[in-house]
Amino acid sequence: MAGFVFVISNPAFPNLLKIGKSDRDPCVYIKRELETDGVPEPFLVEYYAFVVDHNEIEKQVHSYLKNLKKNSNKGFFNCTVLEAINTIKKFANQTTKYEEYLSTNFENTQKKFKKHNYKSIHFENGDKYYGECLNGLMHGKGTYFFSNQNKYEGEWKNGRKNGVGTFTYASGGKYIGEWKDGKQHGNGSLTYPDGEKYDGEWKFDKRDGKGTYTFSSGNKYEGEWKDGKKNGKGTFIYAKGGKYEGGWKDEKQHGKGTFIYAKGGKYEGEWKDGKTIFRLPKVLEVMGLAKSTIYLRIEQGLLTKPVSIGGNSVGWPADEISKINDARIAGKSDKKIRILVNKMMKQRKNPIVKDQ
Repeated sequence: MAGFVFVISNPAFPNLLKIGKSDRDPCVYIKRELETDGVPEPFLVEYYAFVVDHNEIEKQVHSYLKNLKKNSNKGFFNCTVLEAINTIKKFANQTTKYEEYLSTNFENTQKKFKKHNYKSIHFENGDKYYGECLNGLMHGKGTYFFSNQNKYEGEWKNGRKNGVGTFTYASGGKYIGEWKDGKQHGNGSLTYPDGEKYDGEWKFDKRDGKGTYTFSSGNKYEGEWKDGKKNGKGTFIYAKGGKYEGGWKDEKQHGKGTFIYAKGGKYEGEWKDGKTIFRLPKVLEVMGLAKSTIYLRIEQGLLTKPVSIGGNSVGWPADEISKINDARIAGKSDKKIRILVNKMMKQRKNPIVKDQ
C-alpha cells in the first residue's frame, strides 16, 4: 500500500533519528502519535518520501540500519540525516512518487523536490495533495489528504476524482471503486463504519442499478436500486431465516412477491408499501363473509377500505384483516371495532417506518 516513509528528529534526543512510516502526512502523524506530555521538545520532520509500498520500504531500511538501531521497538537510529535519507533512497529507488527535503542540516535543502510530473499542493483549509498534475490541476494518479483526516487515493482528471480510486473516511468507512466528476459512479464497494456494506452499481453518489447490501444484523438484500433506494426486483434474505423475493418501491416490498417462511410454507401475492395485500377472494376466504357483506361493513365503518395496487386492482393489507378478525374472535363490540378501523385508516396516512 502506498504511503510515507519519513525521517524525524527531536532536540531532546541528540544524535538520534526516528525512521518510520505513515499513511498520513508525516507532519500530522507526529502531532497525533508522537508528541505527548512526556516529550519536552516537538519533533521535526527532516525528510519524507511517498512510495508505492511504505510497509516494505520501512522494513528494508530498518534491516539495513539494524546495527545503528537504538531501541528495537521504537525505530530510533544513531545516524545522520544524510545516512537515513540515502538509505531510504537506496531501497525506494524507482518506487518513490515524490519526496520533500525539510532538514536545515542536510546539504541538499531543496523544497518540494518533484519527480516526473508529481507535485505537492497545500491548500489554505489544511488539505494537501500529492501526485500528478496537468495545467495546474490534479490530473493522473495522486493522493488527497483532507484536513478532517479523510483520504482519497486514485485517479484524477481536470481537478476531480475520475477513474478508479479509494476513499477512506476518518470515521472508519471506505469506498473502493469507480468515480466520475468527483462522485461515486460505476461499480464500487462501500463499507460503512458499523460494518454494513454495499457492493454494486452507483450513479453520482447514489446506489443505482444492481447491487448487494449486507446489514450489520446479517440480513441481506440483492437486487435493483434507484436513487439510493431499493426499487425494482430484489431478494431480501433474513439472517434468522425467511426470504422475500419480488418487487420493491422506495425501500418497501411492493407489487407481486413471494415470502418464504423460515419454518416452511410460503405466501405468494400482492404487496404495497411493505405490507402483504389480500385480494378480495382471499379476504372472503379469511373472513368467511359474502362479497355483499364485505362492502356493507366498509360502509358501516367495520372494515377498512381497500387500497389500490395498480390499474383497477384493489386489496387489503393482510395485517388489517388479521386485526379485525382477532377483534371479532375476542368478542369486541361494533363500537370498539369502529375505533380500531379508524385507527388503522389514520396509520395509513402516517405510517410508522421501521428499519430493515
